[in-house]
Amino acid sequence: MNRVLVYGLKNVVGGIEKYLMTMHKHLCDKIEFVFLVEESDGFIYENEILENGGIIETLPERHSLGKYKKQFRKILRKYRTSTDLLYVNVGHISFDIIPIKIGLSEKYRVLTHSHSAMQEPIASLFYKLRQGILRTVGKWRLSHFDVERLAVSQRAGDYLFSGKPYEIVTPGIDVKTFAPQNDIRETIRERFGLGTAVVLGFVGRLVAVKNPLFLIEVLAAAVEMNKNTKLLVVGDGALMGEMKKRVEEYGLEEKVVFSGEVDDVQDYYQAMDVLLAPSLSEGMPLGIMEAQSVGVPCVCAEGNFPKTIDVTGMVNFCRLADGKEKWARIALKKASSSLGREEMNSIVSKSDLNIENASLKLLSVFER
Repeated sequence: MNRVLVYGLKNVVGGIEKYLMTMHKHLCDKIEFVFLVEESDGFIYENEILENGGIIETLPERHSLGKYKKQFRKILRKYRTSTDLLYVNVGHISFDIIPIKIGLSEKYRVLTHSHSAMQEPIASLFYKLRQGILRTVGKWRLSHFDVERLAVSQRAGDYLFSGKPYEIVTPGIDVKTFAPQNDIRETIRERFGLGTAVVLGFVGRLVAVKNPLFLIEVLAAAVEMNKNTKLLVVGDGALMGEMKKRVEEYGLEEKVVFSGEVDDVQDYYQAMDVLLAPSLSEGMPLGIMEAQSVGVPCVCAEGNFPKTIDVTGMVNFCRLADGKEKWARIALKKASSSLGREEMNSIVSKSDLNIENASLKLLSVFER
């Protein structure tokens, strides 16, 4: 069996993590994955990795940079006799340039997969400047490295690879898991008291780059247009408190449901009538794929998402600058879409967003 060393999995619930776990599940009978992860309490993917025959190798926390580099080299040398492939999933090139450089110095074939089109917004001017310099230097250094370049979308590739050629290898979702199920839709809506409301949805981390505070603005405008409108927020993050404060300021406590992080996110899509995605930037967001597969129309921030994410014709792109009223009008219109959920799922099944197709593409890259 072929073996691949995988870098980029963190102890969080994020897009890269969901992508890697889905790919692992669908390729574990063909590839043995060795995940290189930083040590942490309660690694949330441990059981899933081990159940699918994967291996976990632990690295020191990155602030101990000397120890981190030493252990990284030790692991690469341990597996050097049985593999020569290091698969680096890049979210933050300011640090990820380090494992890439070590992999090359240890004579590994390095696949660099870009997942992001920008970095997280940073409030502090000092850290913003510092991270900007590190990112610029990291991208410049990467442009001189002999790596194979992959990207989840053109936006992600153009951002990271500075004019160098790259190949698009999209993420994928399990269209059977994310399939329309009306009985679950009714169960979730009953659980949270959503009733017959038009349900605007959001799935993701509540952090600045996802722009979640804008959701409350849109909801307030939507309620003015249709009082039987509610918002279902699935996820958690640093801005949860600020979102709840904003809800109270608008007097919308009865209109918003915060579910927190959930393991069965596919069930929560069922309850939604339209998904809102006002992110400041995305590489190739899994949430938009998942929503379409369930049969939920989407409204995304124009210019901040790859247009190729729309495989069903049910993704509407709207500029953030157009304001909350336009977003609300489009969301309410999309919520009453005439395209059936089963039909949307069928379209996704035949596209590159289907994990069956996406995993075969990645496997073909591995086996070159």
